[in-house]
Amino acid sequence: MSVMSPLSSGLALVFAPLLPASFYMLLKEWGVAMIEAPADEFHASNGLSLNVLPVRPNEVIMVAGFPKTKAAMETAGCTVTTFEADALCIACEGGPTCLTRPVLRRAA
Repeated sequence: MSVMSPLSSGLALVFAPLLPASFYMLLKEWGVAMIEAPADEFHASNGLSLNVLPVRPNEVIMVAGFPKTKAAMETAGCTVTTFEADALCIACEGGPTCLTRPVLRRAA
């Protein structure tokens, strides 16, 4: 989650300078639209600005404090909910995706 966060099956938030070129081209080949994360927020946050948790297609949760990244996702049609992460994420060096737990779903 440090250089790419999928937001839906056809949309991803990326920090393109750190993506391997072949992977970048593969995403383009697959038709995945890429939102380029603002470099200043990415560097200032040590990549935390890209740690975004999708809860359903184009609906995401992110750490507050990265207005350019949030605006870029909203411009691309995402609904973005933010939360203050001082105690939960920043002190522990984890992001929203670290606050999740896998759920096993079985067919009924």
